[in-house]
Amino acid sequence: MGENSSMAPNPSSSPPNGDERISELESRITFQEDLIDQLQKALFEQSQTVDRLAHRVDSLATAVRLGQTGSDSNGEEPPPPHY
Repeated sequence: MGENSSMAPNPSSSPPNGDERISELESRITFQEDLIDQLQKALFEQSQTVDRLAHRVDSLATAVRLGQTGSDSNGEEPPPPHY
């Protein structure tokens, strides 16, 4: 009952011997290690993106507090087009 259901022998084939089971387990471990490496790289990249975006939000919030909208260097609005 301690066996994983995916490791259960297929009734249409002979049960795997010890070497075949070890080989299958090694293959699964290798696949899982590769997947973990890929997930770690993706997580690291996303973390860097979040850090950059947080820094940008902080900069924009500071600019808004200081009244620097970036539309004009002297802070005055241009006259409407009908003037």
